[in-house]
Amino acid sequence: MATNKRTEFKERLVKDLRQICSEEVWSYEDPQARGQAFEIWCARRIADSDRGFETDAEAAMVGGPRDTGIDLFFREEAQNRTLIVQCKFLGGKSSRVNEAEVDKFFALSDYLADGEWVRQHASGAVRDVLGDPQQLYETPGDLTFRYISPGAVPERLKERIKKRNAERPQISLEVWGIQELRTFVEQADSLERTIPSSVDIQLPSDAYMRIPGPHDGIIAVLKTNALCDLYGQHHQSLYEYNIRRHLGDNAINKQMAATIGETPQSFFYFNNGISAICTAFEIAENNVLTAKNFQIINGTQTLHALWTSGRTSDGRVLFRLTRTKSVKTERGFNADIIRYNNTQNIIKDFDFRSNDDIHWWLEKRFKDRPWPYAALPNLRYVRKRGRSGRAKRGEISIKLENWMNWQKLDMLGFTSP
Repeated sequence: MATNKRTEFKERLVKDLRQICSEEVWSYEDPQARGQAFEIWCARRIADSDRGFETDAEAAMVGGPRDTGIDLFFREEAQNRTLIVQCKFLGGKSSRVNEAEVDKFFALSDYLADGEWVRQHASGAVRDVLGDPQQLYETPGDLTFRYISPGAVPERLKERIKKRNAERPQISLEVWGIQELRTFVEQADSLERTIPSSVDIQLPSDAYMRIPGPHDGIIAVLKTNALCDLYGQHHQSLYEYNIRRHLGDNAINKQMAATIGETPQSFFYFNNGISAICTAFEIAENNVLTAKNFQIINGTQTLHALWTSGRTSDGRVLFRLTRTKSVKTERGFNADIIRYNNTQNIIKDFDFRSNDDIHWWLEKRFKDRPWPYAALPNLRYVRKRGRSGRAKRGEISIKLENWMNWQKLDMLGFTSP
């Protein structure tokens, strides 16, 4: 089954690259064109899935002469987060990631700290995005070097990277092969699934209690593996109605992943836990909780950190479930739960408007209506942070936060754009 899925993904990737080559008027049979198309594909996918980055797909592409091996450069100032990417599309009969090329690219993590080396070897485009390269190392934050190639990653290479990361925890080295790419795309695509009508969660027999009241619920200490099983079955549909989705691997989320990976027994004490709502629930004799119309409203970052860190039998998470009349989160009691819960990432005012009827209508209207003006860029409406929706080449994204700002200008007597 895994082999079939991998084959299907490769076929889909080739189809996407052919489409990009067609858009750019390139020949797919040209190896250089395929490589450039793969770079564009990676840039769009990363930009679409991680909205924490201020860099859009087109601005991220800095590859060219004297690029020092840097094809893509993404930056998030708020969390001091930097992602440096090299993309290599395998041609011919190649099926394995080239270990020598990976080692050469990762050597940049040493060279870029040397400003003089950068001045001598890097192009103007690379120097512009790097700024003062020493600040990438001196200021606390996230610096990730990611090599992406649709091939198999040798186990010895994984072990070598794991060892290097342990020696230099301030820098992350990553290799994404065919398996990592397929998982990444599947998770991103599952954002648009509808909410699950029913979910099952294994409760510990001695670590949960029912809370009576007008909004009865459950408080439990769940094993992290129970939450990983839940996410593995339903993915991002577990928080489809949340006012925002997973915001990317920022500094806080990486710290959570590090804790669950290194000291899972401490995770319960350091983490705020997960809060969810449902319209009905029951507990069977075997302590299996069945919840109808289940949605996580606080803790999506925690859930994603648990999933990406892998399974562990020692981790525990505080879990709270509340029964409400609906699972919509844009207003009323559910919005109040979100507002008054302790949060680890900032909620902005416009997040609470993302599920208003007008924004659902605008998103659908822009998506379904054919764009009649061939000479003008296509428009896309993006109502929710974390939703895949960055503009592709030839498109412009209208974001909810922009719409809210225009409304404020109108109130002050200015004319909206």
